[in-house]
This record gives sequence, structure tokens and C-alpha cells, in this order.
Amino acid sequence: MDVNFSCITYNVRGIRQKVKRVKIFNYIKDKLKNGFAFMQETHSDQNVTSLWKNEWGGDVIFNHGESNSRGILIAFSENFEFKLLQNLSDNEGRILLVSIEHNNRKFLLVNIYNDNVEQKQVILLKKVTEMMGNIDDILDHEIIMGGDWNFIFDKKFDAEGGSPLLKLSSIAEVTKIVEQFDLCDIFRVRYPDKKRFSFRQPNPRRSRRLDYFFISNSLQDSVLNSDILTSLSSDHSPVLVSFDDTITESKGSSYWKFNSLLLKNPEICAEIIDVIKKTKREFESIDPQLKWELVKYKVRCVCIDASKRLAKEKKRRTEIL
Repeated sequence: MDVNFSCITYNVRGIRQKVKRVKIFNYIKDKLKNGFAFMQETHSDQNVTSLWKNEWGGDVIFNHGESNSRGILIAFSENFEFKLLQNLSDNEGRILLVSIEHNNRKFLLVNIYNDNVEQKQVILLKKVTEMMGNIDDILDHEIIMGGDWNFIFDKKFDAEGGSPLLKLSSIAEVTKIVEQFDLCDIFRVRYPDKKRFSFRQPNPRRSRRLDYFFISNSLQDSVLNSDILTSLSSDHSPVLVSFDDTITESKGSSYWKFNSLLLKNPEICAEIIDVIKKTKREFESIDPQLKWELVKYKVRCVCIDASKRLAKEKKRRTEIL
């Protein structure tokens, strides 16, 4: 069956105040049209469940948590038809997994509001992996995982201003999730060199891409659009992914695979060997599994950069000829 819907992830930074809540709900519904929205930092509790559902107009699944600085939800547009199969959440208002059936296809929706502290991020991400393993027939699901991840993958393209740091343990843990469940960062796949940010801080001025979607690689050909939208009443911006596999034209590059032809280039081989050695030295005392994930991440970065250089050089030579 065809996939034809949109999804949005948005850290709304508290929507208990009615004017702000209604404004954000209307803004999201206008952009969404048909689909579902992941929201983080909702500051919800049991007392607002019915009221917020009525104001939204469609079904809403909550994870309130135990702190007014947390809370997440998944809100479905009124015209989105689905059957709820399973619903799992943590006790802190940070993780929400919803298994649904839509158009005779199973989807696992994973909404994450990550911690700021790297050590706690790793614990949370391990918990996500554990919870995903508790989903019935997980291999029959196509996965859409989004949220506020609170870390970046690339200093050059995901950050501007300040002194950005890579939380390598968090990156390694997400890399394991991506590989285990065959996912991709769809925005970065479509726009490998684009600098777009979903979080902005005015003083001191800095911008980061902290909000993004990972989706099943099997869904890539169905992606019509991936974009970061204009923010409304939050220091985060909504991130949108639209799916429509009824459109047949090419939609961009596929997910990254290692290009074995790079190994025929001695200079690139030297770069790969060098980054492996440096990573092993830098993280000599850490857990071997974590070290392996970081080595794969570093090699991937080298290969992507090398492929871009080769493509540019090929283009330059073609233009000269």
C-alpha cells in the first residue's frame, strides 16, 4: 500500500499556556495536513489530557513524565487513519514508542527528548534500544524515529558559533541503533553539505542541528521532502519529513554504503588507516564495543569526504575537456 503522509518533530518548550498551545497546534496542523507530530517539552500532566486532545482535534498519545520540564506526545491529524498496536514509554517523559498499522503497513514511531548530559544520554539511548526490542514483530515495522537529540554529529555542518563538542559516546550509541535497525538520518542523506539548524541561542550566539529524524532505509524512496521549518514561540524549529511514494521521479541519493573502489586509491587508504590508528590511540582505555562504533563513525566520515573530493575533481576535469 502507498505511503502518503507527513511527520514533524518539534521541541515546543512548554505549551501549558493556552494561547501558545493553540497557536502551535494550529501551526503544526497547517504544515502537517495529514500525518503525526512528535512534540517534546510539553509540560503535560494527567489533568490536561482531554483538553489538549479536544484542542488538537485528533488522537494524542502522551508520556507526561514526572517533571514539568519534560513530557512528550505524539499527535495524529484528524484525517490520519491508523490502528494502535502497542504503546511503550519510560517514566521520565523522554521516550515514547507507538506501534501502529496504517494502510496495511506497520510503523514504529519513536519520539525522543534526550538529556543534555552525555552520560545520561547513553543510558537513555540504551533504554531506547531495549524498548524497541520489546515491540512485537519489530522486524515487520518500518521505523520513524525523531526528537530533540541534544547532540550533533558534525562540527562543520551541524554547528555555528561557540565551541561545539562531539559527544562521541552518544554518537556511538546512536550508530549502534542505526545499524541494528537499518536507519538513516534522512535530512543529512538528502543534503550532505547543507548547513541548517534547528536550535538557536541568541546570547552567546550559537546555532545547532539538534532535532532530526532517523527513518528505515526502506522508506527512503518514499520521501518527498525533508526540511527544517520556521520556529514559532520556541528556540527550536520544527523538522518535517513528507512521504509520498506515488510520485515516481528521482528523489535524491540513497543511504550511505561503503564504496570499495575507494580502496584502489592509495591516498584514501592512507587516510583511512591514519584515522583508525588515531581513534584507537585516542580512545585506548574505553570499552571495545564503543571503540569499534567510533572507529566506524570516523571511517565513514573520511570516506564521505573522499567521495566528495573525487566527485568534484571529476566534475572539474569534465568541464575542462
